[in-house]
Amino acid sequence: NTLSAGNNAVLKIRLDGNSAPNNVSGLTLWGGNSTVRGLAITRFKSTAGHGIRVLSDHNTIEGNYLGVSPDGAPAQGNGGDGILVTGASNLVGGPTPAASNLIAGNSGDGIELNGASSTANVVLGNTLGVSSALKNTGNGVFITSGAHDNIIGGLPPGHPNTIVANGKAGISVAAATANTNNTFRGNIIYANATLGIDLGANNATVNDTTDADVGANQLQNFPVLASATTNSPTALTVTGSL
Repeated sequence: NTLSAGNNAVLKIRLDGNSAPNNVSGLTLWGGNSTVRGLAITRFKSTAGHGIRVLSDHNTIEGNYLGVSPDGAPAQGNGGDGILVTGASNLVGGPTPAASNLIAGNSGDGIELNGASSTANVVLGNTLGVSSALKNTGNGVFITSGAHDNIIGGLPPGHPNTIVANGKAGISVAAATANTNNTFRGNIIYANATLGIDLGANNATVNDTTDADVGANQLQNFPVLASATTNSPTALTVTGSL
Protein backbone atom coordinates (compact mmCIF):
# COMPACT_ATOMS: atom_id res chain seq x y z
CA ASN A 1 0.00 0.00 0.00
CA THR A 2 1.00 3.66 -0.11
CA LEU A 3 2.18 5.83 2.77
CA SER A 4 -0.90 8.07 2.69
CA ALA A 5 -2.22 6.45 5.88
CA GLY A 6 1.09 6.89 7.69
CA ASN A 7 2.61 3.44 7.35
CA ASN A 8 3.81 0.93 4.79
CA ALA A 9 2.45 -2.22 6.38
CA VAL A 10 2.53 -5.22 4.06
CA LEU A 11 -0.93 -6.75 4.28
CA LYS A 12 -1.02 -10.49 3.58
CA ILE A 13 -4.43 -11.65 4.86
CA ARG A 14 -7.84 -10.06 5.31
CA LEU A 15 -10.16 -11.34 8.04
CA ASP A 16 -13.66 -10.07 7.32
CA GLY A 17 -16.45 -10.63 9.82
CA ASN A 18 -19.41 -9.64 7.69
CA SER A 19 -20.75 -13.23 7.76
CA ALA A 20 -19.67 -14.00 11.32
CA PRO A 21 -22.12 -14.08 14.26
CA ASN A 22 -22.45 -11.04 16.48
CA ASN A 23 -19.88 -10.46 19.26
CA VAL A 24 -17.17 -12.56 17.63
CA SER A 25 -13.74 -10.92 17.36
CA GLY A 26 -11.43 -11.20 14.40
CA LEU A 27 -8.56 -12.68 16.41
CA THR A 28 -8.11 -13.59 20.08
CA LEU A 29 -4.69 -14.16 21.63
CA TRP A 30 -5.13 -16.58 24.54
CA GLY A 31 -1.49 -17.67 24.62
CA GLY A 32 1.40 -15.22 24.92
CA ASN A 33 4.58 -14.56 22.98
CA SER A 34 2.82 -14.29 19.61
CA THR A 35 3.41 -11.84 16.76
CA VAL A 36 0.48 -10.61 14.67
CA ARG A 37 1.57 -8.91 11.46
CA GLY A 38 0.12 -8.13 8.05
CA LEU A 39 -3.61 -8.55 8.71
CA ALA A 40 -6.54 -6.39 7.68
CA ILE A 41 -9.40 -7.11 10.11
CA THR A 42 -12.79 -5.65 9.26
CA ARG A 43 -16.55 -5.80 9.88
CA PHE A 44 -16.76 -7.98 13.00
CA LYS A 45 -20.10 -7.00 14.49
CA SER A 46 -21.64 -5.71 17.75
CA THR A 47 -19.95 -4.15 20.77
CA ALA A 48 -17.85 -7.24 21.56
CA GLY A 49 -16.80 -7.68 17.93
CA HIS A 50 -13.25 -6.38 18.36
CA GLY A 51 -10.58 -6.53 15.71
CA ILE A 52 -8.05 -8.19 18.05
CA ARG A 53 -8.47 -9.26 21.69
CA VAL A 54 -5.19 -9.60 23.57
CA LEU A 55 -5.89 -11.67 26.68
CA SER A 56 -2.27 -12.76 27.24
CA ASP A 57 1.21 -11.33 27.74
CA HIS A 58 4.33 -10.53 25.69
CA ASN A 59 2.66 -10.30 22.29
CA THR A 60 3.60 -7.98 19.41
CA ILE A 61 0.94 -6.51 17.13
CA GLU A 62 2.46 -4.63 14.22
CA GLY A 63 1.78 -3.68 10.64
CA ASN A 64 -1.98 -4.33 10.61
CA TYR A 65 -5.13 -2.52 9.51
CA LEU A 66 -7.89 -2.71 12.15
CA GLY A 67 -11.24 -1.48 10.86
CA VAL A 68 -9.80 -0.45 7.50
CA SER A 69 -9.77 -2.51 4.32
CA PRO A 70 -6.50 -2.88 2.39
CA ASP A 71 -7.61 -0.19 -0.05
CA GLY A 72 -8.49 2.23 2.77
CA ALA A 73 -12.21 2.25 2.01
CA PRO A 74 -14.51 3.57 4.77
CA ALA A 75 -17.43 1.68 6.35
CA GLN A 76 -15.30 -1.40 7.06
CA GLY A 77 -14.98 -0.92 10.83
CA ASN A 78 -15.46 -3.44 13.61
CA GLY A 79 -18.36 -3.14 16.04
CA GLY A 80 -16.12 -3.05 19.10
CA ASP A 81 -12.56 -1.80 19.61
CA GLY A 82 -9.81 -2.00 17.08
CA ILE A 83 -7.63 -3.69 19.72
CA LEU A 84 -8.69 -4.68 23.25
CA VAL A 85 -5.78 -5.46 25.62
CA THR A 86 -6.29 -7.11 29.01
CA GLY A 87 -2.82 -8.68 29.22
CA ALA A 88 0.59 -7.28 30.15
CA SER A 89 3.86 -6.36 28.46
CA ASN A 90 2.44 -6.30 24.96
CA LEU A 91 3.81 -4.12 22.16
CA VAL A 92 1.27 -2.51 19.82
CA GLY A 93 3.01 -0.91 16.85
CA GLY A 94 6.67 0.03 16.75
CA PRO A 95 9.12 2.73 15.70
CA THR A 96 9.30 1.88 11.97
CA PRO A 97 6.64 2.62 9.32
CA ALA A 98 6.30 -1.11 8.65
CA ALA A 99 5.41 -1.74 12.32
CA SER A 100 2.73 0.94 12.56
CA ASN A 101 -0.89 -0.21 12.83
CA LEU A 102 -3.67 1.77 11.16
CA ILE A 103 -6.69 1.66 13.49
CA ALA A 104 -9.77 3.54 12.33
CA GLY A 105 -13.43 3.13 11.49
CA ASN A 106 -14.27 1.05 14.58
CA SER A 107 -17.44 1.65 16.60
CA GLY A 108 -15.59 1.37 19.91
CA ASP A 109 -12.19 2.74 20.85
CA GLY A 110 -9.11 2.47 18.69
CA ILE A 111 -7.16 0.75 21.50
CA GLU A 112 -8.62 -0.11 24.90
CA LEU A 113 -6.39 -1.11 27.84
CA ASN A 114 -8.74 -2.78 30.30
CA GLY A 115 -8.22 -4.22 33.78
CA ALA A 116 -5.57 -4.39 36.49
CA SER A 117 -3.74 -7.07 34.52
CA SER A 118 -3.33 -4.62 31.64
CA THR A 119 0.02 -3.18 32.62
CA ALA A 120 3.46 -2.49 31.12
CA ASN A 121 1.97 -2.40 27.63
CA VAL A 122 3.65 -0.12 25.07
CA VAL A 123 1.78 1.59 22.22
CA LEU A 124 4.12 3.17 19.66
CA GLY A 125 3.95 4.70 16.23
CA ASN A 126 0.34 3.89 15.37
CA THR A 127 -2.26 5.90 13.47
CA LEU A 128 -5.54 6.01 15.38
CA GLY A 129 -8.16 7.75 13.27
CA VAL A 130 -7.58 9.46 9.95
CA SER A 131 -10.43 11.88 9.23
CA SER A 132 -14.09 12.52 10.00
CA ALA A 133 -14.92 9.84 7.43
CA LEU A 134 -12.48 7.31 8.86
CA LYS A 135 -12.42 7.58 12.63
CA ASN A 136 -13.01 5.48 15.72
CA THR A 137 -16.39 6.34 17.22
CA GLY A 138 -14.98 6.16 20.74
CA ASN A 139 -11.59 7.36 21.97
CA GLY A 140 -8.33 6.94 20.17
CA VAL A 141 -6.96 5.22 23.29
CA PHE A 142 -9.06 4.34 26.36
CA ILE A 143 -7.56 3.21 29.70
CA THR A 144 -10.02 1.74 32.18
CA SER A 145 -10.85 -0.73 34.98
CA GLY A 146 -7.51 -0.42 36.78
CA ALA A 147 -5.11 -0.51 33.82
CA HIS A 148 -1.84 1.01 34.99
CA ASP A 149 1.82 1.69 34.18
CA ASN A 150 1.33 1.61 30.41
CA ILE A 151 3.25 3.75 27.90
CA ILE A 152 1.54 5.53 25.01
CA GLY A 153 4.02 7.10 22.59
CA GLY A 154 7.54 8.38 23.14
CA LEU A 155 10.01 11.05 22.08
CA PRO A 156 12.40 9.21 19.70
CA PRO A 157 11.55 9.27 15.97
CA GLY A 158 8.80 6.81 15.12
CA HIS A 159 7.57 6.49 18.70
CA PRO A 160 4.73 9.08 18.74
CA ASN A 161 1.24 7.89 17.88
CA THR A 162 -0.89 10.02 15.58
CA ILE A 163 -4.38 10.27 17.12
CA VAL A 164 -6.81 12.17 14.92
CA ALA A 165 -10.54 12.87 14.46
CA ASN A 166 -11.89 10.26 16.88
CA GLY A 167 -15.45 10.54 18.15
CA LYS A 168 -14.47 11.17 21.78
CA ALA A 169 -11.06 12.07 23.25
CA GLY A 170 -7.67 11.40 21.77
CA ILE A 171 -6.59 9.60 24.97
CA SER A 172 -9.05 9.02 27.81
CA VAL A 173 -8.42 7.57 31.28
CA ALA A 174 -11.50 6.44 33.20
CA ALA A 175 -12.14 8.03 36.58
CA ALA A 176 -10.98 5.25 38.92
CA THR A 177 -7.89 6.01 41.01
CA ALA A 178 -6.46 2.60 40.03
CA ASN A 179 -6.03 3.82 36.44
CA THR A 180 -2.68 5.35 37.25
CA ASN A 181 0.98 5.80 36.31
CA ASN A 182 0.22 5.69 32.60
CA THR A 183 2.69 7.69 30.50
CA PHE A 184 1.70 9.74 27.43
CA ARG A 185 4.64 11.23 25.62
CA GLY A 186 5.31 12.81 22.24
CA ASN A 187 1.98 11.92 20.63
CA ILE A 188 0.43 13.95 17.81
CA ILE A 189 -3.17 14.54 18.90
CA TYR A 190 -5.63 16.84 17.14
CA ALA A 191 -9.16 17.25 15.75
CA ASN A 192 -10.75 14.76 18.16
CA ALA A 193 -14.31 15.49 19.25
CA THR A 194 -13.42 16.31 22.87
CA LEU A 195 -10.11 16.72 24.69
CA GLY A 196 -6.74 15.63 23.44
CA ILE A 197 -6.12 13.93 26.82
CA ASP A 198 -9.02 13.47 29.23
CA LEU A 199 -8.19 12.35 32.77
CA GLY A 200 -11.38 11.11 34.35
CA ALA A 201 -13.34 10.73 31.10
CA ASN A 202 -15.40 13.76 32.13
CA ASN A 203 -13.98 16.54 29.95
CA ALA A 204 -11.83 19.27 31.50
CA THR A 205 -10.90 18.95 35.19
CA VAL A 206 -9.99 22.22 36.92
CA ASN A 207 -6.37 22.45 38.12
CA ASP A 208 -5.83 22.41 41.88
CA THR A 209 -3.08 24.07 43.93
CA THR A 210 -0.06 21.75 44.48
CA ASP A 211 -1.87 19.08 42.42
CA ALA A 212 -2.90 17.16 45.54
CA ASP A 213 -6.07 15.57 44.17
CA VAL A 214 -6.31 11.89 43.25
CA GLY A 215 -8.03 10.00 40.47
CA ALA A 216 -7.21 8.92 36.95
CA ASN A 217 -3.43 9.29 36.51
CA GLN A 218 -3.50 11.24 39.80
CA LEU A 219 -5.50 13.92 37.93
CA GLN A 220 -2.24 15.59 36.97
CA ASN A 221 -2.73 19.30 36.36
CA PHE A 222 -2.71 20.42 32.76
CA PRO A 223 -0.15 23.02 31.61
CA VAL A 224 -1.27 26.64 31.31
CA LEU A 225 0.44 28.31 28.35
CA ALA A 226 1.30 31.99 28.70
CA SER A 227 2.90 32.70 25.33
CA ALA A 228 4.28 31.18 22.15
CA THR A 229 6.86 33.16 20.20
CA THR A 230 8.44 32.36 16.86
CA ASN A 231 12.12 33.23 17.03
CA SER A 232 13.07 31.96 13.58
CA PRO A 233 11.58 29.71 10.90
CA THR A 234 12.72 26.69 12.92
CA ALA A 235 12.51 27.90 16.55
CA LEU A 236 9.45 28.33 18.77
CA THR A 237 9.61 29.40 22.42
CA VAL A 238 6.66 28.45 24.61
CA THR A 239 6.28 29.64 28.21
CA GLY A 240 3.78 28.56 30.82
CA SER A 241 3.27 26.75 34.09
CA LEU A 242 2.31 23.33 35.34
